[in-house]
Amino acid sequence: MAYEKKWMGGLDVLRDSATGAILVADGVNAPPGAVAKFAKIDANSDAAAGNEIVAAVVGKKIRVVSMRLAQGEAGANVATWYSGPADTGTALDGGNEMSLAPGYVERGKYGELLLETVAGESLVLLLTAALQVRGRLTYFEV
Repeated sequence: MAYEKKWMGGLDVLRDSATGAILVADGVNAPPGAVAKFAKIDANSDAAAGNEIVAAVVGKKIRVVSMRLAQGEAGANVATWYSGPADTGTALDGGNEMSLAPGYVERGKYGELLLETVAGESLVLLLTAALQVRGRLTYFEV
């Protein structure tokens, strides 16, 4: 079996040359047959339910292994990730203070995942202010 190392969506990945299956993503073992997926973050609503970034998949968890997030407007804002709608779902982190700046980049290392939703729930970003936040993330459905 031949392998190739590639840079994809902010991750170093090891890929099977014949099938294209991702075997390792930045030190995080991908589930057998899983393919890394990418989502664009383009949020600007401070609605109570938040901004859906990755839609729910029946019976699957969304495992985020890397992300880049930046705010494009000046102003105070806190970005919090949720499993499911923010007004009824589960917070996945303690919130990140945003500002007009370079934002932040996170990558899971050595088996660490950044975020994981409950099976069958969407990945949602809640903002405390209606300011433009953009970026991208890499994830697996497992």
